[in-house]
Amino acid sequence: MRGMILNGVQTLFALNSVITEEEDGSTRTVCGILRSHINCSNIKETKGMTRRNAYILVPERGVTDWYLDTFNGKNNQTSCEAFLKNNESRTYALFYDEESEDFKPNVVFDLYGILDLTEITNEDDDDTKSSVSMMSLHVIHYKPVEYHDIVSLAHPEVLKYKNMQGFESLIYAFEQLFGSKVIAQSLVCHLFISRYSQPSGSMEYTFPYTMKRVFNSKLLIEMIKLFMPKVHVIEVMEKTMEKSWASYERPQSGFEQGLLQVSDNTLIIIDETNLSAGNFLFTKKGRENCHLIKKFLSTRKIPFIYPYQTVEIESNANVIVLSGEKCFLGQEEFAMIMPKSYLKDVDFVRKFAATHENELHICRHALLSCSKNFCDVSICKIVEEMAVESFLSMQRMCRNADDNSARLHRQLILSKLLTSLNGEKIVAEDYWAKAVELENELRITNGSPFR
Repeated sequence: MRGMILNGVQTLFALNSVITEEEDGSTRTVCGILRSHINCSNIKETKGMTRRNAYILVPERGVTDWYLDTFNGKNNQTSCEAFLKNNESRTYALFYDEESEDFKPNVVFDLYGILDLTEITNEDDDDTKSSVSMMSLHVIHYKPVEYHDIVSLAHPEVLKYKNMQGFESLIYAFEQLFGSKVIAQSLVCHLFISRYSQPSGSMEYTFPYTMKRVFNSKLLIEMIKLFMPKVHVIEVMEKTMEKSWASYERPQSGFEQGLLQVSDNTLIIIDETNLSAGNFLFTKKGRENCHLIKKFLSTRKIPFIYPYQTVEIESNANVIVLSGEKCFLGQEEFAMIMPKSYLKDVDFVRKFAATHENELHICRHALLSCSKNFCDVSICKIVEEMAVESFLSMQRMCRNADDNSARLHRQLILSKLLTSLNGEKIVAEDYWAKAVELENELRITNGSPFR
């Protein structure tokens, strides 16, 4: 079973084993380790207690069809598929080892153990008026999910290609959709390096995460789902702003999963294209959510609100905001402006997937595996000197330290990306030159939209 940890650990104590007395006077030892309860009435002696680290597991949000098919290729259990698809499912996972004391929320595990089907309960939720299934899993073995190789394990032929080919194929795919290479490059760069697009200690992003004048968000979302393993779409409307975006500990109903709580390698798409341009009459909770969302967009930290404190946990989720004519939560003056030519036939995505199956695998593998190697890329001394000279040259042409620093940061990040895509670990002069050229092609200007 694959599941994401919802909240912190709960410590439980249970009988390790008991000795029961049979009717003929003989005794029998009953082990309690892999049981939720020992239902014996003739217990003669107890043999110590055992501690269990208990966590609530929930399905990964936004799982795409191809990701689910890849997982089920090795795990053809219908219960696993049903759990992953049912957003209301919850499992009470019981661990017995000391290493399981410090698991953090949002971490995803593949779990192997004994599922206690007799312990299924229904918990009524007054807010949704629906039942939530809960069952116990006694974990025998577990391992954290590594995403970088899920495509190559299912399709080893992708290893014959460098990730650069997947990068270029991805740009080509979105260029076919948008009719604009610049916008395609900008989106693809964002998908690859979003977590590195914020300079250390800064609240600003040097790459835009907002796409403006999107008039067919469904088509764009379906296209993105062809490549990303998990795409969690939040449609922003006035009623959506009254829901829980943070994660809360409730005294009666347990821990509540907020809209922003997702696992790593998930793309959150905040779709605000259906918001009208009129004034909103938000309640106090709606206004608080607006502040919370904007803070999340700048810090990428998910708030976990407990009765006596709030804990913020850094998220490795990627975020894209889709806006119409006006941005409400996105970057109004720093956005990718969609060309009108991107309005394609509704069957465009289906036809593209049917005719580019091999390229899809290569693109997916590049997106997932590149992030693992990116952190290991370093910059040689010669390129460092070239970067300093580039910044000084920009300053001489236009004395604006903030804009020029942002541009230098983009060039450095792109040079590391190109190096990683080619399977190398040191940024050489030619990758720096290509990064400068690519940054020029993107035509990103801080403080104004670009096309």
